[in-house]
Amino acid sequence: MSGLRIRVLVLAGLLAVAFTGIVGRLGWLQIVRHAELAGLAERQYSRTVVLQAQRGPIVDRQGAALATSSAAESLFAQPRVVGDPVRLAASLAPLLDVPERELHGALTSAKPFVWLRRRLPPPTAAAVKALREPGLGFLPEALRLYPNRELAAHVVGFEGVDGGLEGIERALDDALAGTPGKAVVGRDALGREVLTETILQEPLPGHGVMLTLDRTIQYLAERHLDAAWRRTQAKAAMVVAMDPRTGDVLALAIRPTFNPNTFLDVPSRDHWRNRAVTDPFEPGSTFKVILAAAALEEGVVRPDDRIWAENGRITIARTTIRDWKKYGWLTFGEVLQNSSNVGSIKVGLALGRERYYRYMTAFGFGAPTGIGLAGESRGQLRDPQRWSALSLPTMSIGQEVSVTALQMVAAFGAVANGGTLMQPRLVRAMFDAEGRETRRFEPRAVRRVISAQTARTLTRLMTQVVAAGTGHNATIAGYEVA
Repeated sequence: MSGLRIRVLVLAGLLAVAFTGIVGRLGWLQIVRHAELAGLAERQYSRTVVLQAQRGPIVDRQGAALATSSAAESLFAQPRVVGDPVRLAASLAPLLDVPERELHGALTSAKPFVWLRRRLPPPTAAAVKALREPGLGFLPEALRLYPNRELAAHVVGFEGVDGGLEGIERALDDALAGTPGKAVVGRDALGREVLTETILQEPLPGHGVMLTLDRTIQYLAERHLDAAWRRTQAKAAMVVAMDPRTGDVLALAIRPTFNPNTFLDVPSRDHWRNRAVTDPFEPGSTFKVILAAAALEEGVVRPDDRIWAENGRITIARTTIRDWKKYGWLTFGEVLQNSSNVGSIKVGLALGRERYYRYMTAFGFGAPTGIGLAGESRGQLRDPQRWSALSLPTMSIGQEVSVTALQMVAAFGAVANGGTLMQPRLVRAMFDAEGRETRRFEPRAVRRVISAQTARTLTRLMTQVVAAGTGHNATIAGYEVA
């Protein structure tokens, strides 16, 4: 074999080995590492942006809108493509109501993609588009609107860029928010940003929520509450209206209030707080109804039993407690009718701490109602082992215990409902984007607290408190009010 032929065979062998190596490498890259390299290429030449879904509506029990979403666009910038950031910031500042310095910082950012303003109203988006500036782009998002402004603001709450922040918007954020989509903002082969937006995955709209609120009752409650709040110059005020048969909250109004469309325009974030569920207070004489329910149910006292009211003063544990008026002999019905502290304390002492505590907890005090709103307080009700010698007398007149307005309404509702405590309810149902009901929330009885007979007796006594006693301001002509 000649030397030339040997060299040819060696060269051919080397080429064959090289070819085999190349084919093997290509197979490794295209088959084994295909998914990894494809993802790397996508990240190199595009940026994926999350698109928030259209939020589900919130409606009242009749279907009237309390919160809706409409189509809007969100403005972004790709700083590397922006021409003159100084001039552009000056042009955008008055349109977006964003400080010029803040915009300039975003437009000169080292990041390849920055949001400038989310969910622009259509007129604002049109004005920005008219500038025809390079480096700006829009992606579709939904704008949350509250058509009734302040109405039921503390129940409905509000939504921010990152989802629900207060009220039902926060409590049911997962259901209302829907499923986000994805869009791609592309780059060219050199990695430079170019304004091409492609929707990879359409967002799926969220579920709607039907509340137990009645918009008309809510409006009337807010109107009268506002008048009383201004007339009395109180720091805060609240109204809760509930159907005692179902636990449905028909109205819940708070003052001071806010407009959820512009929720940041408040002097203090205290304006957002739903005081009916977050702020406990000493109930005072209204709590005598709970004492009466327990005493009547246990047979400690009957409506016509006579009680000596000590001429308006009683001393216990070296503390003297007085009535607002000097009373002598009173029936138990008259003790309630005249809100006698002395008479109530004597009934409380006869009932005893263990039995009284049992009924207070049965009526729901010392525990959250479970209405589902964030920040709900359980109030304060100490275990009897921690009571002082003065605790039972003072608790008999609604002191040394704290409750929320919602707890108090639910407890009174148990008396009106024949002795059965219902869980307060704010949500009736949920429905999909086509309006089909997907879930219904039924009324839930918590427990029977007192017998139907005791509830009827107590209701009759409570009507006398309004007809001829200290509750006369609650009189409504033509109606019996308890």
